Amino acid sequence: MKKICWLAAVATLSISGSASAQATLSEISELYMVGYQTSWSAFELIKTSDHVFFYQGKVEGGDGVSNGSFRASPFGGDAVFSRPQVHAVEDKTLLSPATSPTAVINYGNMEGGDKNWYISESGNYRIVFDLENARVSISQDFSKVLPVITPSIYAVGDATVGGWTPAFGTPLTVDETDPYIFTYQTYMKGGAFKFSLRNDKEWDGNWIHPVQNTAFGADGLKKCAMEVFRGADLNDNQWTVSEAGTYKITLDLRNMEMSAEYLSDKVIANHLYLVGDLTNWSFQPMEQVSPNVFEATFDNCESGKRFRASMAPVWGTHLRPEVDNTELAIDNKDGLDIKTDQNEDYNWAIKEPGTYKIRFDLNKMKVSANNEPTTSITEIIQDGGDVTCEYFNLQGIRVMNPVAGEVYIQRTGTTVRKVIIR
Repeated sequence: MKKICWLAAVATLSISGSASAQATLSEISELYMVGYQTSWSAFELIKTSDHVFFYQGKVEGGDGVSNGSFRASPFGGDAVFSRPQVHAVEDKTLLSPATSPTAVINYGNMEGGDKNWYISESGNYRIVFDLENARVSISQDFSKVLPVITPSIYAVGDATVGGWTPAFGTPLTVDETDPYIFTYQTYMKGGAFKFSLRNDKEWDGNWIHPVQNTAFGADGLKKCAMEVFRGADLNDNQWTVSEAGTYKITLDLRNMEMSAEYLSDKVIANHLYLVGDLTNWSFQPMEQVSPNVFEATFDNCESGKRFRASMAPVWGTHLRPEVDNTELAIDNKDGLDIKTDQNEDYNWAIKEPGTYKIRFDLNKMKVSANNEPTTSITEIIQDGGDVTCEYFNLQGIRVMNPVAGEVYIQRTGTTVRKVIIR
C-alpha cells in the first residue's frame, strides 16, 4: 500500500524538458493511446471528465513484447514519443479483468526503456485512464454509462445530407448552456445513420451507435440508449429513419441517450447554404428572413453562373432543380420548383447579368429572384385567443411573448403572414 501511494505521488512531480509539456497528470487536457492496437500512432481517447479518459473498442491480446502492449501520451502527432508518457511502473504489466483489473499510472520519460501495460486475451475492452487517482483499469462490462465530453459530433449515413462519407458528416450544434447536449434539425431521407466524434478520421475514429438497431418515424423516439466505440464497424448497430421528414435529433452525452422529434413531412430548416459557381464552390450561409425563407444577394452576377442549396455545409444531397441548368431570370418573382430528392448533379443557372437577391422559400419549395417582401401589414389581429400559432420578429427570430402594437411574422400551420398585435 505504501508503494502505491508513493508511486501516485511520483506521478505529480514536475517534469523537466519542453516548456509546453504538462508538468503533472492533473494538467493534462487531452490523452492519446499508443501501442500495438494503434500501430504505435496516437489515437485520441474519449474524455469523460476533467481528468478521466477512456478507450472502448477492440484490443488484440499478446505477450506484451510483440503485441498486446500499450501506454498513453498527452501529445498527438509527431510529439507522441518525444515528450513525457503516461505509462506503467514496470514494463509488461499485465491488465486482466479477472485477476488484475487496475494498475498504477506513472508519468515521465520512461528512463531505462519502455514501460507498457499489456492485455493477454483479445476482445472488446473498456480501458479507463484516471489521471486524478493515477490509476488505469480495464473491463469488458460496458453497462456503466460514462459521459462523453467532445467539441464536435457529425451525423453520417443514408438518411443524412452527406451520406456514408465520414468527411461529409453533418455537424451537430452544441447547446450554449450545456456542453453535453447536441442537436440536429434537418430533413432526413429514409435510411440508416450513426454519429462520429470527428470528421477527419474516416472509419477509425470514435463512433456513437444505438445499443441495438432502432427504427423510428413520425412517432419519434425517446431516450434511446447509445454507446461509443472505436471504429465504425464495432457493434455496428444503427438508427433507421422509416418515414422521411424533418426531425429534431437530440443527443444527451451525459446520459448517453438519443431522442428524435418528428416535426413535419415538409422541409423545415434553420440554416441554408448556397454553393456553386456563384460562390466559387464554397458554402455561403444565407440569411433567414422569416421562418423557412432564406435570401442572399449577389452583385454583378454573370449569366450562366450555377448554384444550388444545402441544409448543411457539406457535399451530398442538396436542394436542386428538376432539370439541369434551369435558368433563373433576374425578375422571376414566381419562382422555380425545388426538389429534395434529386440525386443528379443538377443546378440552377443565372439567366442574365445583374444583381440578384436569390430567395429560397421552403414553405412553397420555390427559388426566386428579387422577390422583395411586402412591407405592408396584411392583418391586424387581437392578442390572445385559442389560435395555435408561432410569432417571429422581422429578423426571423422566434418570439415567445409578442407585445401589443409590434409587427411580427405569424405562422399558423403552413400559413405565414405579417401582422400587428392589438
